[in-house]
Amino acid sequence: MGSLQFVGVSAWRAFTNEEERALTCKLWRRLSQAQYNRLALISVVREPDKSKSRQTAQKKGNKCLQGVACSGHVFAEFYRVASKNLKKDFFEALDRHTTGLIDLFKLKKGAVGQSLDQLLQPVNTQTNDIITTRAAVLQCLPLYPGDNSSEFFFSCSDSDTASDFSQVPVWVLRVMTEDTPPELNSIAIILEGNIVMDEIPTTSQALCLLSGLIYALHLDYPKGMKNTFEFIQKIMLNLGQQKLSPKLQTLKNALLK
Repeated sequence: MGSLQFVGVSAWRAFTNEEERALTCKLWRRLSQAQYNRLALISVVREPDKSKSRQTAQKKGNKCLQGVACSGHVFAEFYRVASKNLKKDFFEALDRHTTGLIDLFKLKKGAVGQSLDQLLQPVNTQTNDIITTRAAVLQCLPLYPGDNSSEFFFSCSDSDTASDFSQVPVWVLRVMTEDTPPELNSIAIILEGNIVMDEIPTTSQALCLLSGLIYALHLDYPKGMKNTFEFIQKIMLNLGQQKLSPKLQTLKNALLK
């Protein structure tokens, strides 16, 4: 993971327990909104997600003690850093490229083509469901340029309370029901062994928020997913240096045809 060093973060880390941090709430109220958004994001990435501490924080009405970030923090900090509306730009770009990407996925042959066909099956049966289509495209996207999403997308049961995420660098965790067949309950984002966002309703929203976290906090791309997040950052969101890897340049050229 990349460094998370920002102005003011050392002051936040100096408080080692919740009681000490609670005493500084008045100081937090004096922060500008930009400072608060930045420190809030850093604190949830660095702090473990302990439901007891989260409940205590919520009862006290103390937003600086909550263990999970909200989408508003991510969108606000991303706008401060990139001067872009993350949610609007992400989904507009995704929807604009969806038809072209699906056409390219269907042309892929071999084992990768078979995997893409399987992931696209929900689109073939629910063509009018934009949520299903977006999720399928984003799950197909890593396979096309050769990324490995097996260590990025992970599923568990909503009754599983024994999962250990301490060694997980970056995951999009799909929480499934115990129904037959299982259905998606919600999605969580895990960074550096901690659940930093949860109760996310869709795969596309999870990828949008994670892209914002990675860019706003200067994190490394997830292992095995470099091409995918470079595509999101440089082609979808038009951010950073526009020099692309040969695989992504070929993909971009194909989409422009």
